[in-house]
Amino acid sequence: MSEATLKVKVDSSDLKRGKTELGQFTKAGKDTERETTKSMGGVAKSFGVAAKAAAAAAAAIASMGIAASKAASDARPLAAALAETLTLLEGTAAQADELTRASRALTRTYGGNSTKQLKAYYQAISAGATSVAEATTILDQANKLAIGGVTDITTAVDGLTTAINAYAADGLTAAQASDAMFVGMKAGKTTIGELSASLGNVIPLASAAGVSFEELVAGVAALTTQGQSTSVAVTGLRAIIASVLKPTKEASDAADELGLAFNSQALEAQGLQGFLAQVIEKTGGSKDAMAQLFGGVEALNPVLAFAGGAG
Repeated sequence: MSEATLKVKVDSSDLKRGKTELGQFTKAGKDTERETTKSMGGVAKSFGVAAKAAAAAAAAIASMGIAASKAASDARPLAAALAETLTLLEGTAAQADELTRASRALTRTYGGNSTKQLKAYYQAISAGATSVAEATTILDQANKLAIGGVTDITTAVDGLTTAINAYAADGLTAAQASDAMFVGMKAGKTTIGELSASLGNVIPLASAAGVSFEELVAGVAALTTQGQSTSVAVTGLRAIIASVLKPTKEASDAADELGLAFNSQALEAQGLQGFLAQVIEKTGGSKDAMAQLFGGVEALNPVLAFAGGAG
């Protein structure tokens, strides 16, 4: 197999280097976590009463002296963001205080303002974080990813929570998802914003097929280096995986003739890189043979790109 055959593998040195660069805020992040989790307990999932949340938010803002030190126009968005986030919780004064302290600590560490941090808290909690502490862990990584990836905090939270939720059974952490996206951004011609916006279209299928998040992002990154946009690369990988999960009769017959295991079990056991490498080896890189296996152009184009025959 030629050097151009397959470029899905995440180089360990790239991952280590990415972690080093992305982890430049680690110490500050740990300080933030310690500060924001001192008095955090469990938080109920049920919706709080909006009026109660607004009252708690107003009390928390007033206790900070914001109304006296800033214009009302600055205080109103902060109070609104806090009240909105509290509607996802019980809306107590204690929870308002927890969120206020946590958002202020993140702002001190990473910059920006507390209103944006609170909006990101809303997003993290609505995506499934079960406590302020859990949401803070996500936001700590999301802030680092936003800075390293030159994007906004809510975009980073969106990408991370999509990955964490889909790969929950595999125990994927916010830090691991952040590392994979950062390395993918650096290795490919893509951005954190583009990855966050597009990966959700393939992540559920990839997770169900046993394709790791790291390998999935690496595959997208590899395709973007060959001129494909991030969204097109994601669509192509989704088509590849779908073709393997539910092969046509023509594909199954062709695979049998080639002595190729063309099914979900092989994909999960070999991983995306190993599986595609075997396909390319068994077909000899033949476009006609791979067309029988993958059918439509949505799946065929990225396979040919991996084989060095297109892109």
